Amino acid sequence: MFGLVPRQTQICLYSKENWNTILEKEKLDKRMTAFFKPKTRKAHILKEGNDHLHQDIFHEYLGHGLLSEFHFLGFPDNELAKYVDDPEKKEREKIRDVLHNRHGTLFKHKEGFANWIESHLCDLFEIYDRIKDKELPEEVTEIYDQLNTIKNTYGAPGVVWHLGFPKIYSKENLCMLVNKYFGEEVDMALVHGSMLPYSDLDIIVTMDKPKFVPKEHKWLDAYVTTPWDFEKRANLLDIFITNGIFAGQAIINSGSLESYRESIKKKYISKEAIEYNSIEGQRHYSVAMNCIPQSPEYRHAMSYYHSYTNNARLLSSGIKTYTLKNLLEATRVRI
Repeated sequence: MFGLVPRQTQICLYSKENWNTILEKEKLDKRMTAFFKPKTRKAHILKEGNDHLHQDIFHEYLGHGLLSEFHFLGFPDNELAKYVDDPEKKEREKIRDVLHNRHGTLFKHKEGFANWIESHLCDLFEIYDRIKDKELPEEVTEIYDQLNTIKNTYGAPGVVWHLGFPKIYSKENLCMLVNKYFGEEVDMALVHGSMLPYSDLDIIVTMDKPKFVPKEHKWLDAYVTTPWDFEKRANLLDIFITNGIFAGQAIINSGSLESYRESIKKKYISKEAIEYNSIEGQRHYSVAMNCIPQSPEYRHAMSYYHSYTNNARLLSSGIKTYTLKNLLEATRVRI
């Protein structure tokens, strides 16, 4: 699923006789055909005479299995504590709250996701989707509907990334998201940034009529502009744009990306390019001064200020760094 496989989760299939025995042991409803045990990461499923075997596998093994292995909502308590301390993970306060409230609203989120996974895969493999004919609890339906809304807007990968699952930056996943949200009008799209599993997804998209991404979607940081503006800023050796070109990877139209790389390497450092980067640095500094000191917005603006200002200084010395990594190294050497 989107590059994620629940490798630690085991599927246990049962005959009718053995199924009745385990239901009695677990004190579960005899009408059940499947259930998941988070502590052992086992999906227990009735095989014999089960008309919805594939649906149960989708729901328990992939739905709850993915949650159990990749998302804090499904982690066993002992693993959740380790997750909170991992320096790469974000929203630790939110996760700590979960440690103190493991049962509250978790059911609706877990079942909502498992039902969405089941329904999505049934559509994908063109088999009967029982979720559409099933009367789910109201709170589960609410989550299920929310996830479908996200899917209809950003594509299926957008659902798991929106929920905070680790990102697998495959071209298939990225193309699915870009095509679903931005449509066929995209001229070029590239992914850049750290590209770590739990970091924001940083993309640059060019299109004649830019379609912007709402800021509340914090998992997706998209810079969208026209091809004309992108080319103009590339020619001015805008460090943000050149970093995307040289450190990024093409999602759509790789030919344009290669063309830009060759063009920029040959580009003469103009006085206009130096002034442009200097002015951009001052603009971001002004933004920072209007932010709360040390707030995320302040640190973000100051980061841009330092990048543009240092790029202007290096350009004035005849040095093109192209990427933020090279810029940082060159700045340290000069210091």
